[in-house]
Amino acid sequence: MQTTQRVNLLPDSNGKLKVLVALGEKLISLRKCSQVQLKLQKVSFFIDVFILPLERYDLVLGTQWLRTHGPIQWNFETLEMTFWKDAYEVTLHGISNSHNKVSDTMPFNKITKKQLGIVLQLIKGEEVLSRKDSIHFPVQQLLDDYNEILTKPEGLPPPRSQDYNIPMQPGCGPVATSLYRYPHFQKHKIEKQVREMLEVGII
Repeated sequence: MQTTQRVNLLPDSNGKLKVLVALGEKLISLRKCSQVQLKLQKVSFFIDVFILPLERYDLVLGTQWLRTHGPIQWNFETLEMTFWKDAYEVTLHGISNSHNKVSDTMPFNKITKKQLGIVLQLIKGEEVLSRKDSIHFPVQQLLDDYNEILTKPEGLPPPRSQDYNIPMQPGCGPVATSLYRYPHFQKHKIEKQVREMLEVGII
């Protein structure tokens, strides 16, 4: 509603729409603004805008808008989107690298307070703090003093006064299932565990 008020749009009550957002939450719109003029890179479009409680975005163009343009050609190398509109070929260009800016802490705080849309990208830097440097000194001193206890164990556990086993039914062999029968995420974990056990000599 803040966006519609800022640009003086008057929504009506004929905009029932259900939207499933990325986190799995379902949003319901009961109001819309009909035939709103939108200008993208000097090209005008008239669209129906549904009102949704999206705090960080002023406008989202989804598949309902995309399907009105028929076949669309995408070029992610040059960040171009080409389609036909009113017998004319239209090409929309993405933001080039020259327009991207890296913001430090202070401007970033101001941006979030104004609720402006931003894009964050993780960039590998030249200087990376090691895990040891990122731990507070008292905690690191404790880890160093008890290094033998806190070190990740390798191999089988040491023998105990009482070793427990899992009794099997007579005649039962080990469970053997082909890896392809497992879901992908389970298959990846099984392969990782087998590889680690082979490296330390458990199997």
